[in-house]
Amino acid sequence: MADLEQWVKDRLHDILGLSDRHVAQFIIGTARKSSSQQDFVSRLKQTGTIDIDQNVVAFAEELYEKVST
Repeated sequence: MADLEQWVKDRLHDILGLSDRHVAQFIIGTARKSSSQQDFVSRLKQTGTIDIDQNVVAFAEELYEKVST
């Protein structure tokens, strides 16, 4: 879990310019609750906290794959 959390924090820093443990944990939890990559992206969009662009979609798809396997 610590490796995944660090990976998420690093990617968030690359994409959004921020890296926070609580945000990373929230995003990981949201990915785990999602039923598909598209559902995960939709859930992120519904939070209204980040703009969904191609970088965020690519990150979300990669994270979903990591937590769903």
